[in-house]
Amino acid sequence: MSSGDEPRSIPSVMTGMFERATRKWTRQRKLEERHPAAIRYRASRLTTIPRTTQKEVAEEVMQECYKHVSGPRNLPAQARQIYYAARGKIMEQTDDRELSYGYFSQTLLPDYQDEHPDICRHWNVIYDARGHCEEPHTNRRFGCGTLEVDNYLAKLQEPEAVEASFRDAEVETIGPAGGYAAVFYVEKEGFAPLWKAVDLANRFDLFSVSNKGLSVTAARKLIDTICGAYAPPSSPCTTSTSTVSRTRPRSVATAAATRSGMKSRSSISGCGWPTSSRSSASRDTSWSASLPRPPR
Repeated sequence: MSSGDEPRSIPSVMTGMFERATRKWTRQRKLEERHPAAIRYRASRLTTIPRTTQKEVAEEVMQECYKHVSGPRNLPAQARQIYYAARGKIMEQTDDRELSYGYFSQTLLPDYQDEHPDICRHWNVIYDARGHCEEPHTNRRFGCGTLEVDNYLAKLQEPEAVEASFRDAEVETIGPAGGYAAVFYVEKEGFAPLWKAVDLANRFDLFSVSNKGLSVTAARKLIDTICGAYAPPSSPCTTSTSTVSRTRPRSVATAAATRSGMKSRSSISGCGWPTSSRSSASRDTSWSASLPRPPR
């Protein structure tokens, strides 16, 4: 004991030692009083011996669980159903440590598919829709999920003229050909009424994609296909990204036209795709406030 320290009594020293030694136990017991089901995790949370990780067990059981859900005909398998099939097996071999759906669907399952391409080449894993996609002019709207995006991409077509009969003649479009010139990605839901109030999508021929937080696999696949596969290898960019980026809060949304050197709507509309609204040369590009606002 140094000269500057005050002497402490033996009871106070022993009390401090007991409190430190039983701190984890006290925290676990209080948790069990609030949530009785937490008792199943007592052993895993209070022991420090080396143990098998959830990722290691997932490597062993993932293929079996997928086949259990998909069946012999390789039917579409919901990621959540695969999680239900794997949860018990993984927790049983990891001292009943809790396995959350978020960790399974966003880490364990995608990592396994990336690390085992030969096994997963023909897997048909689908995720719940988390967000929405909407075309301009046609107002075609669908959920941003695996099945919805695959169905939309399968229907992409060149513009088709429909002759007049009982209704006026029109041009039917599905996809970027004749429909829109860029993809407008918004990382949060809830801004659609704002974009509609200023007619953002129709004015600038923007295909809108929104997610609930982090981007999902379906959204990335949709953007890669539209901005990559449907563009020529070289398309001159005559307008900077500021045309799109200036029309939204910088921290909220990003214009996702990133494939094949495409940086703006003009690099797509210059690919020979006729747009359904006025030409890019006559578009109003002066609407550049940091936040969208309705025209007077």
